[in-house]
Amino acid sequence: MQYAIETAGLRKAYGGVHAVDGIDLRVPARSVTGFLRPNGAGKTTTIRMLLGLTRPDAGRITMLGMAMPGARRRVARNVGALVETPCHYDNLTGRENLEISRRLLALDADEPDRVLALMGLHGAAGKRVGDYSLGMRQRLGIARALLGAPKLLILDEPTNGLDPDGIVEVRELIRALPRDAGTSVLLSSHLLAEVEQTVDHVALIHGGRLLAQGPLAGVLSDGGPRILVEVGDALGALRLLRSQGICAAARDGRLIEVPDPRLSPADLNQLLVNHGVAVSRLTQERPSLERIYMDLTDTSLARAA
Repeated sequence: MQYAIETAGLRKAYGGVHAVDGIDLRVPARSVTGFLRPNGAGKTTTIRMLLGLTRPDAGRITMLGMAMPGARRRVARNVGALVETPCHYDNLTGRENLEISRRLLALDADEPDRVLALMGLHGAAGKRVGDYSLGMRQRLGIARALLGAPKLLILDEPTNGLDPDGIVEVRELIRALPRDAGTSVLLSSHLLAEVEQTVDHVALIHGGRLLAQGPLAGVLSDGGPRILVEVGDALGALRLLRSQGICAAARDGRLIEVPDPRLSPADLNQLLVNHGVAVSRLTQERPSLERIYMDLTDTSLARAA
């Protein structure tokens, strides 16, 4: 498999605290990879190292098949990025902001209009950016990152400030880039449920370390389904299930979680009812990135303890 980004043993510490602790990240070419974490997990530091904005303490970075930082200038011409809050000249129009970037990159004169239309900003192109809403400013930042049709696009929280319609539009745009333009996308976010609808590969990070990475379908399948059952006597139900060698845990009040893949909902219901446990509700929960991330985080913390 070809990778748009590869890192090996990437590390960065501030004041003795490891913001990034030995990350081996792989971003497949012509795909959308979600780089997922809570705030403060080392994501922005990693992205800044990828872009050459922060020097790593240790490790190697390869982008578009070229070793960094030696190939920084060649790589930069093929990378578009939106990192943290986009900065604009508020006294200039949207088109004028993009025109500055276009000239610096020596791109065709029609590039600003192309990306403005792509981001739904063509009608506001002549408006001062100081009068833009937060969502419009975010769209303009993404438009700038798309100038020149980069081979690699790195987006940090691209849906910040967007309304629901805007989120869907940006999601569809990102999903289409690998197919329509051969673009590789690294999408960083803490909104796991939203990103799950956008990406085809994921890398989950916590405490500066990778917890898991790979194709989305594979990571989800590792989580496996689980059954949620609401019962009258949660303590009695837990004792019964554990006596039968069935993994089970209390979640909230009378709700019990059963992640045992050997057990079907029908079999679980029959077992409980046959032993006099009243079942008021039983559902099967499909694995989600949010649930898998929580499980991996709990496991990681338990090992650290």
